[in-house]
Order: sequence, then structure tokens, then C-alpha cells
Amino acid sequence: MQEQLLSQPAAWTRPTFRWSFTPGEPTVFQLEGVPPVYFDGERARTRNWLATKHADGAMHEPNFSYVLARLFEVLDPDVYFDVGGYIGYFTVLPLAWTRPSTRIVTFEMNPGWAKQIFLNVQQNRHLATSRSLVINAGITNEVRLASESTFEGFKLRDDNNERSTDSKAESAVIDLLTLDYVCETMELRPNLIKMDIEGHEAPALAGAHHMLSQVRPTILFELHADSLLGRHGATRASVLEVLESHEYALYEVPGNRWSDFSDAPPLTKIDGVNRDKVVAASNTGLVAIPNEQRSRIDSLVS
Repeated sequence: MQEQLLSQPAAWTRPTFRWSFTPGEPTVFQLEGVPPVYFDGERARTRNWLATKHADGAMHEPNFSYVLARLFEVLDPDVYFDVGGYIGYFTVLPLAWTRPSTRIVTFEMNPGWAKQIFLNVQQNRHLATSRSLVINAGITNEVRLASESTFEGFKLRDDNNERSTDSKAESAVIDLLTLDYVCETMELRPNLIKMDIEGHEAPALAGAHHMLSQVRPTILFELHADSLLGRHGATRASVLEVLESHEYALYEVPGNRWSDFSDAPPLTKIDGVNRDKVVAASNTGLVAIPNEQRSRIDSLVS
């Protein structure tokens, strides 16, 4: 018998992608038509971040969230990677969107944030949390185990010889991994990846040649400004070129990540008409899907 989804996400459209948010211990978040998920309301960072993002019925990055939810619907992944987990928002919500056997693997470089992800996941034992793995590691272009690393907010510094000017910078010994290394050593083949790592998407993709050419996941990611990518010798144009060289089709999430979504399909194909505009922008939500799979998201493309 075919395994059933925990939810019925196919019902989600602009009018039905609605949510309820109830602060407390635990904090409860629920999208229409799926089981509720819970966050550890005793943790100040989790509690305050969620309350701020969802004040007065708002939703954190509704455009981006809607696209991710629809990708889960149409792709029904066996393995999902959340790269740049923070408190686990895009780790915990997918627990309610997927089959009980769907593996969810989250990477977060900051040890304190990784611990919060683990605690938030553990609030959701009704959603088969044993399939979720939280890894305290940064994703980059080379493997450096037990590396002394510095974080500035959401950014991972590659050059620890230069003194940080950020008074809130933190340091810890963590593993720096590549996506190729993760796929090989853990024997995982992600079907869907969400990536938001503040300009580090360039080195992350540089360390993913085997994954891009052989595993062929779909990737929803934030493409940051050239000022952030330049720290890694990259530009917005060069990131697009890396994906296209691996025969990926590229789609833009129209508007910005913080705007509400419309009734129209949520993706726009990047081609000769709008490519220059995308390259010139400072921050864009993008979907990259292998050319041979692009028909799977036809319903999401305007």
C-alpha cells in the first residue's frame, strides 16, 4: 500500500494557504489542512522571533514559504535538506507537510541555534521526529573538520585571521562540510534543498559538483547581493552560471521574500528577457531545477 502524506497540501492555493499562530509553551503554528507543529516556547530566541514575525496575523517570508510548501506538494521528496536552519522554522513546518518516512536533514553552523532547532523538533513527536537530523556544521566549498570558525550574525567568516569588527561575532569549533561530502558519507540523495546562508551559497554550490551532476536535487535558495557574494569571489551572475553549467533551469520568486503572494502561479522563468534584471537585483528568491525535471513544476510557473 502506498504511504500516505500526513497532510493534503494539494489543496493549498492563494486563498487556502492560511495559518494560525498561538504563542505559548509550546508555541503552536498551523497551516490550514495539516497537523499543527510546535515550537519550544520556553526559549526566548525562538519565542520572540516567532512572535515578531507573526504579529497581527503576518507570516515569515510568505512568498518564500508558499513556494517551499508548493514544492513539497509537487515533488513529494524522499530527502529534504534545510541548509541554514536558524531556529528550525523551515525544518519544523515541513514535518507536517511530508510522509512519515521523508528524511529531513538540517545544517546550522551556530551551536546555540542548532540546539534550538533540536529542541523545536522534539516538540513534534506526533510527526515522526526520528526522521529528522540536526547537524551543527557549516556548508561550504571544502571539508574542514573541527575548524575554529567565526560567525557574524547569520554569516560564516572564511578568513579567521582578519579581526572581526562585529561586537556580536561568535567563535566555536565546528565542522565545515561540503554537500558532496554529506551526500557521499551519509549516503543521502536530497530531492529538495532550501538554502539561505547569507552569500555563502556560492561556496556551497562550489562544493556540490557531484550532487548537482549526479543527485540532481531541486534547490530553493536566496541569492544575495554581490557585496556578500564578493567575499567568496563570486557574483550573482556567476552563481547562475554554475547552475546553468549543470543543466539546471532557473526560476525567480517574483516580488521579494517578505511580500505577500498573489493568485498567480508563484514562479517566473529566468530567460533572456528578465535575466539582466535578476542579475542586477540585490536579493532574490530563486528555484533551480534540473532541466529534465522542469515539467514537474509547470503548475507553479506563470
